[in-house]
Amino acid sequence: ALHLIREDAALDAIPVVAVSASVMPDDQQRIVDSGFDAFITKPINLKQFRETVERFLAQGRRSQ
Repeated sequence: ALHLIREDAALDAIPVVAVSASVMPDDQQRIVDSGFDAFITKPINLKQFRETVERFLAQGRRSQ
């Protein structure tokens, strides 16, 4: 799904955040390197989730 989103120029400004139970740093880095704009671990920390969403709303995808 991420590949299709990234191929569509009309969706380019939309940030995509990965949410996963994987906590291994290598896994997290591989996920971000694959094109996601951020990574949040499960169980979701509501404060971290809210801060991530607020950052993208305020700054947009390109400023990350």
